[in-house]
Amino acid sequence: MITALVFGVWCLVFGALRLWPCLGFRFWCFGHLSMLLTIAKSGAPQTPNTKPQTRPKAKRPKHQTPNTKHVFALCFLVLLCVQMSAQSPWTRGKAGFYAQAAWQTIPTYQYIYDKDAMDGKRALEREIAENAFQLYGEYGISHKTTVWTAIPYRFVRSGGVVGNAHTQLQSGALRGFGNVSVAVRQNFIDGNLAFSGQIRIDLPRNKESQITGLSTGYDALTLFSTLSIGQGYGKIYWYAYAGWGGRGIISNHFIHAGSEAGVKWRKHWFILFSDYLQNIGSETYFVSPANIKTGLFLPDQSYWAFGGKGIFAFSRFFGGMLTAAGAFNGDLVPSQPAYSAGLYFKWD
Repeated sequence: MITALVFGVWCLVFGALRLWPCLGFRFWCFGHLSMLLTIAKSGAPQTPNTKPQTRPKAKRPKHQTPNTKHVFALCFLVLLCVQMSAQSPWTRGKAGFYAQAAWQTIPTYQYIYDKDAMDGKRALEREIAENAFQLYGEYGISHKTTVWTAIPYRFVRSGGVVGNAHTQLQSGALRGFGNVSVAVRQNFIDGNLAFSGQIRIDLPRNKESQITGLSTGYDALTLFSTLSIGQGYGKIYWYAYAGWGGRGIISNHFIHAGSEAGVKWRKHWFILFSDYLQNIGSETYFVSPANIKTGLFLPDQSYWAFGGKGIFAFSRFFGGMLTAAGAFNGDLVPSQPAYSAGLYFKWD
């Protein structure tokens, strides 16, 4: 853990030194975006041979859940879309850049994963639907150093009462910016086997409604430090990554790992990925009781997600992508299908 933190601080300082002469102090102070959202799955695959870009513990209420069986519950695309795409061990060429605009959605759901609830799922008091519009961009400072940022704008809504639940939460809608991310990726080995490190920071941004329990992000500064390794073979590539992170920054910490592999058919890429985040922290920042009931952006979320992505090249510079993500299991994340669609422009 200490090693990962030291590595993260080193990467941040190194990135600042590279950014200062190239982009100026104002850009360096701009900041970054979870998820995760964490996510978002951004970008076209970037391999050594092809140079297009690839790619929380709070007190919770006790609820009984119905014996509904879900074979696979697709979940929580919002920060995954960014997290997976940005873990690649390959960097952009000098002055190369990539930009993407994407719409992400989790349709109306009534349950979230909850390890303390019956059958591992908890019924919410009101139905919830999540949508987000996200801008994502990368820029190559040099052939070894790439910076990226992601800016999500979220639309969250709560609707009808679930079952016979007695609730004081009102239905309503909330919209606002989520956690903005900024990161620097540094390549250490660039050959048949690529090896890189990355430091990413998510800025605190939590617009919250006490009467509905809705929120638009994590109310804490979040740090991710990651090492990644991968290989490209022209029309096939793979990579894997692992690291440590903390919210607040190290009061509530977690481990993060995953992998991705893709194959190229004609001009298009078809990709499978897996992403794992396990909360191992003890302390958490304050979360309002209303927010705990909705389960949105809680500090001790965990998940093991998988999914697929298609990237479709319209020309050398333009293209689109479709993504769906799923989860074997999780804690305090939605048990509902999640999807993303976007358009990109790249210059290498």
